[in-house]
This record gives sequence, structure tokens and C-alpha cells, in this order.
Amino acid sequence: MQSKKWAIWCVFVGIVGGAFLMISPVGLLAAGIGANGQMFDSILILILCTYLAIFCVALKSKLYYKGDDRVSKFVTNTFLIAGTIGYAPIFIWFIGYIPFLYDLFSAVFSGQDAFSLLFLVVEFVAFLSIVSGIGYAVSLKNFRK
Repeated sequence: MQSKKWAIWCVFVGIVGGAFLMISPVGLLAAGIGANGQMFDSILILILCTYLAIFCVALKSKLYYKGDDRVSKFVTNTFLIAGTIGYAPIFIWFIGYIPFLYDLFSAVFSGQDAFSLLFLVVEFVAFLSIVSGIGYAVSLKNFRK
């Protein structure tokens, strides 16, 4: 019998992490306009740490509540997709440092504004994270003490 403690963690990480990700591009934009590199780097590191927290909690909750009817598969899958989409650009960026793949990625991403791509990914992950956090909050009523 799984406890509801992990579902409470999922609610917290999903809603608070998603809310932070929802407003973080404003801070990145303000740091970019003000040319404050240290603030930009700090917010970017916080975004990456939030992605890591969402991904780790989502993966653990997916494995923890596997086969449990009290938590919907849609909620666990949505939370895991949010974490995976959040870490996909980071993974692609690391792969871009492999010499023979550098030219391929530079050709694919040429002509794109990096901030607009980052903004879309951050907002999409924030939306999915908040939706899945609310889904976990709704599923808390299925747990008994």
C-alpha cells in the first residue's frame, strides 16, 4: 500500500515548480535587458534545478504509483512528460559538443532566436507541471490515512 506522502511531494513540486517556471522568463528578460549577467546565470541555474526536481520527482512517482488505481496514469504520464521535455534541450545542448554532431545541430538551429525557443519550452513545461500537480492534488482524496 503506497502512502500519500509522495503524492503530496508531487503536488508541491508540480505546482510550485510550475509557477516558478511560469514567471522565470520575465526574470531572464529583465536580466537580459539590464545586461546583468550574474542575475541571468542565477535564474538559468534555478530553472535547470527546477527541471531536475520535476524530472526526478516525476520519474520516482511514475515508478512508485505504477499499478496503483488511486493515482491516474494520465497524471503520472503528464508529469513525466513535463520533466522529460524540460531536460530535452539540455541533453541536446550537451550532445552538440560532440564534434561530428556540432555541424548538424548548428544547421538545424540556425536562424532561430534562442530566447524564443527557451521561452516556449519553459512555458510548456510549466503548464504541464501545474496541470499534473493539480491532478495529484485531486488524487489525494483517494488516499486514506
